[in-house]
Amino acid sequence: MVLLAMADDGEKAVSMVQALHPQVLVTDILLRKLDGVGVLKELKRSGEMPQTIVVSAFLNDAIASEIGSLGASYCFPKPCRVSEVINRIRECVQDEQLEQAECSYDVEIAEALINFGVMPHLQGYRYLREAIRRNIDADVLRGVTKILYPDLAKVFHTTPKCVERAMRNAVDAAWKHGDAERRNAYFGEMTMLLTERPTNSRFISMMTEFILMRQSQERRESLAGRL
Repeated sequence: MVLLAMADDGEKAVSMVQALHPQVLVTDILLRKLDGVGVLKELKRSGEMPQTIVVSAFLNDAIASEIGSLGASYCFPKPCRVSEVINRIRECVQDEQLEQAECSYDVEIAEALINFGVMPHLQGYRYLREAIRRNIDADVLRGVTKILYPDLAKVFHTTPKCVERAMRNAVDAAWKHGDAERRNAYFGEMTMLLTERPTNSRFISMMTEFILMRQSQERRESLAGRL
């Protein structure tokens, strides 16, 4: 790793990112002149958004949701292990090498996960996001245990068991502690019909179905508008 620069305020951070084009940005929320959320908004607006990790003592569900929707890759509440931050930096760089496997639904996947209550600071968020991407491109749910979990474990340098457990914990946390009204308002009948926490494969399938259905509806509306 090479440390390209450090900034002592948000405005300087934005200008340095735009000038140096780093692969990864690590930032706090509480910054002078322009806070961390403002930094992400400016970078996203300018099209100079690197992979971003937020490390802060001021994280809550609302802030985590906002910075996740702005494109942050990870959120770490302080105090945290420096070794874990370093591991996430490495994963962010690996994500760039997986661009060919990414689909055009990244924003929709992030919005769906966050609205269900799966927040970006949860370890399972990253695994679920990649699993949904892959399921949109090709149905991978027929081999969840034998194919999907091992493939994700290789990508993220962990074990299939850890992938499965992190996904399950993320969905479980969202189901127990997420905002049910917000979830139902966003997903409509799809989640209102759920009587119990979905399994990992059911959750990935449901997210895939919802995103594809919503994308299809938006295309029909766009075509109708042109006519």
